[in-house]
Parts: sequence; C-alpha cells; structure tokens
Amino acid sequence: MTILDTFGEELTPPSLPRNVSLDVVDEPYTASYGLATRWEEAEVDQGEEAGAVTARGLVRGVETTRPLDSFAEVPIRESNVTLSVQNRSNETVHLRVMLRDTETGEPIDTRDRDGYLLVAGERVDTNATGVVIYTIPANSAGVSVRYVPGQWWLNIPGYTGDSDSIYVHSPTLDLLSTLFIFSVPVSLFLLAVLLIDRITGWRIWPPWRAL
Repeated sequence: MTILDTFGEELTPPSLPRNVSLDVVDEPYTASYGLATRWEEAEVDQGEEAGAVTARGLVRGVETTRPLDSFAEVPIRESNVTLSVQNRSNETVHLRVMLRDTETGEPIDTRDRDGYLLVAGERVDTNATGVVIYTIPANSAGVSVRYVPGQWWLNIPGYTGDSDSIYVHSPTLDLLSTLFIFSVPVSLFLLAVLLIDRITGWRIWPPWRAL
C-alpha cells in the first residue's frame, strides 16, 4: 500500500516553560485526520481475500488493522478533451474546447471540482456543459490544450489527464497552402519534361516553342 497524501489541520506547537527540557516539535505541523492511499490487486496473495488493510508507523510504535469498507473507493476514469475552431474573423479566432468523461460521455465542469484546462498556457475552466470558448489572435499558428485533473482523490470520480492540438489556419495561409500543394507536382512534372528534352534532344522545351 502506498500513502499518497494526508489531510489534516496545521497546528502551532505550544511553548514550554524554561525549566522544562523535552524534545518537542518547534515548527508548525499537520495533525492528520485522513489519508489518501493506493494499492494494487497484485499486492494481495492469490487465495487471500482483500478484507483489511494493515497500517504500520502512523504513530510510532502503533499498528492497526482497518476493514476495507471503512475506506472510500474513488473510481478513476479517462477524460477526453477536444479542440476545434468555432468561428474566425480578420482579427481573432474563437476556439471551442470540450471536456467529457470518456466512459459516460458526460461533460466535466472544472468549476465544481479540483482540476483545470490549460489553453495556450493559460488556465481556464469549463462550464456546466463541459465547454469553454477561448479567443486567440488570427495570426496564431498551433494551439494546444491540456486537461490537468488535479488530485484524483479530492473528487468522485477521479480523472486522468488528456490533451489535444490544432493548427489554426488564416485565409492567407490557406491560400498559400493550396498553392504550395498544387505547385509541387506541377514543378516536378515540368522538371521531368526538361530533363527528357535535354537527354533525348526532342526539342519540346519550352512548351511554347511550337506556338
């Protein structure tokens, strides 16, 4: 079993009279009332029922056994974040970020739980529909979004992280991209014709010679 975190109240130790000499804590400390733990099924021997958890060393020299039903189980699910362009103008591009539970398809509202989204490095929260609209300049290139779920044991269910990226094209870049896509095969074809003309002497280059 692995202890992941402790919950408690931070206390300041009291001062002692000068005539009392004891080894005491002299800095603020946390009085724990809860633990976040994790254990794998493989840690339980075959044929042995996982009916109790034995904790050693919570208080020096003390050992205790607790039944499993005294622990709260937190299911962990996968999350799914998607990034798309909602609309654009000459100055801005509006991105639509959607965060959902992969298993159920339900939206994840980050306002009501531990965790958040990072869009282009900025921290944002989704609404009740699991959506957030994010605005970027129209001349932006690639944009990435990442879901940081936080500590899974603070909310039920817990979630794993996820990420997505998108390349934001402007109208000018779209035109240049289209021209580039068509220019490459045309250029290769003309180069091939030129090489054949030089090797064979067919005198077919330039193509407008016969006009």
